[in-house]
Amino acid sequence: MMHSAYVYGTFELHRDVGLRALKSFFATSGLMPSDYTQVFRHMSAPVRTSLRSIFSEHGKAYGFTEARIFLDQFVQDLGIVQLENFLQPQISSSDVVHILVSALCSSSPALEAIPLAEHKDYSAINRLEKEAMWENFYRAYDTVTCDNAVHLRQGIKEAVDMAKAVQTLARQIRDTKAMKATKRFRWCKIDQPPMIFRHPLAVRKLAVWLSQTLFAFKARGHGSEMERPLLMVVRDVISDTYLCVGATPPAVSDQDEFGNLFREVIKKVSSLRYRYDFFDKSCIGVAADDIDRFLNALKSVS
Repeated sequence: MMHSAYVYGTFELHRDVGLRALKSFFATSGLMPSDYTQVFRHMSAPVRTSLRSIFSEHGKAYGFTEARIFLDQFVQDLGIVQLENFLQPQISSSDVVHILVSALCSSSPALEAIPLAEHKDYSAINRLEKEAMWENFYRAYDTVTCDNAVHLRQGIKEAVDMAKAVQTLARQIRDTKAMKATKRFRWCKIDQPPMIFRHPLAVRKLAVWLSQTLFAFKARGHGSEMERPLLMVVRDVISDTYLCVGATPPAVSDQDEFGNLFREVIKKVSSLRYRYDFFDKSCIGVAADDIDRFLNALKSVS
């Protein structure tokens, strides 16, 4: 419940009043703490089989709509893997996506030790990053086959840890009022992020979470604002750069807003030091010393 953007945004679970409303929903629905504080597989069988009807019957009073609370998706039967290792009998496609993203965003211990070094060897950093990417890819591939319980169990743990990291950092951004606005987009600069946010996928996940929980799914009529494209600017202490990742909500535009903006800035300020070789053109890395010039130019072209 706490890691669903729709539930989190609808209840406004970053506020105490939202947490009280969630407990009220559980009480009204007849769900006991002994059930809703457990993971799904440890709930009593009658509760597990009646969850859909509970949400359908009691959710409307709390602002839920069935089209958003329920997600139709493919599932994979784990068969003998779950019998031997006590995993869930099935794993859903959305669960697999969360697991894959967390696996691809993993960082090696060798890279995490680099910020402590007095002098950095950037060619060595690039080599370590490529090795970590290769290792993450093959580990993610082995996990998605769903035939290795060890990989699945580790992947689930990492996916939960990543969801918690996203939620924690998003709450910190909101509480410190770190999000700024221009005429065309919102932006937020983070100077001391957890290590996992060195990866564009993790930063995009944070941007989407913020956009959905603060704007798209927020209850209307309580000082709510409309969605806008959102730019996350996250410090990477290992490479001495800022990773800039833009996210454009589908409700705003059916195409990315930031790829063109980044290219305009690069043309306008030719002296910028940057890395723009990502598959996703709404991602760009900018040298730490140049980030203020980059942001000023970005705001001026928007």
